[in-house]
Amino acid sequence: GDVDRRRFVQRLLEEFERYRNDLEAVVPAWRDLALTVGQRVRVDRPSGAVVGEAVDVTESGALVVETDDGRVTVAAGDCEHLRPV
Repeated sequence: GDVDRRRFVQRLLEEFERYRNDLEAVVPAWRDLALTVGQRVRVDRPSGAVVGEAVDVTESGALVVETDDGRVTVAAGDCEHLRPV
């Protein structure tokens, strides 16, 4: 059916306000909704590519990738989901 735009925007603003007032709840919610966590990824960074499984999101919002050489925290880069091997 049709979406009531006024109601949608009101609800969106209410949720935004809730998270703005409780910033500690943002990262756990992000973790729960992040489609990347649990996926094999390749993150291209200026310092080189990181390939592995995305396993977490840090409190600052960086992606944690488990590689063959250990965990790497990626704060910025182009992230691509890879097909399972």
